[in-house]
Amino acid sequence: NNDGLNDTFYLRGQLITEYQLSVFTRWGELIFSSNSLENGWDGTINGKEAPAGPYSYVVKAKDLIGNETEQKGLFMLIR
Repeated sequence: NNDGLNDTFYLRGQLITEYQLSVFTRWGELIFSSNSLENGWDGTINGKEAPAGPYSYVVKAKDLIGNETEQKGLFMLIR
């Protein structure tokens, strides 16, 4: 709703050297991907508001000493 609170879905981390965030529809269609911690998903698909509902994400990251992690999860987009 552009009130400055929770308008963008992104993850935070420290000492990360490599990063990949992917967001998918409930049917597994990739709708957003970023390699930058500064860029998150703004709730749009091809420039249009995404419908409210469930979405999934996958985050892959590597830290300064080479530790790699992958996290998967679900979230609800509420309008």
